[in-house]
Amino acid sequence: MTSPYMHDGSVRTLDEVLDHYGDGGRTILSGANAGVGAANSNKSIFLPGFNATPEERRDIIEFLKSLTDASVLTDPRFSDPWKK
Repeated sequence: MTSPYMHDGSVRTLDEVLDHYGDGGRTILSGANAGVGAANSNKSIFLPGFNATPEERRDIIEFLKSLTDASVLTDPRFSDPWKK
């Protein structure tokens, strides 16, 4: 629903998420995990990369935003799964 994205919160925007998948993996310039993700031998075959025009990228982001049902986010029935 909000940034940061990915399993580890390492991507700030949906546009950067598209960069990550479009490139076939993220390039990290410094630190312990530095490297080119697309060249990593452990990379999934399901992350081949893709090209998208600026318009296609906008369309993908708008589509992702359309999947959010705000009524679910504010419905008290879903606020605490451990509540009895």
